[in-house]
Amino acid sequence: MNDRMVAQKGWFSVCGQMHADQSHLMQHILANTEAIAEDHRGPFFKKLVVKADRKLEFLRRLWYMNITANSLFPGPDGLGLAIKDSVRLGHTRDD
Repeated sequence: MNDRMVAQKGWFSVCGQMHADQSHLMQHILANTEAIAEDHRGPFFKKLVVKADRKLEFLRRLWYMNITANSLFPGPDGLGLAIKDSVRLGHTRDD
């Protein structure tokens, strides 16, 4: 585990069926795991596309929930991205 994995609650998995459809295998595992609550079965992986004209609004709302590049990517590069986002959002020293 590293800082990013901890911040993002990430994990690694290894599959012995390298050429198989991994999403299909994961769905099968999740559907057959009794430890997973009934309401978490079904489509487990989703993609959300944010339209370009709404990205700053999403970024601003995430910022106020303390979900920033710095919190997701601990280290100097995450800090740099958070500063860049702060400038994009027009934050000042008093914000």
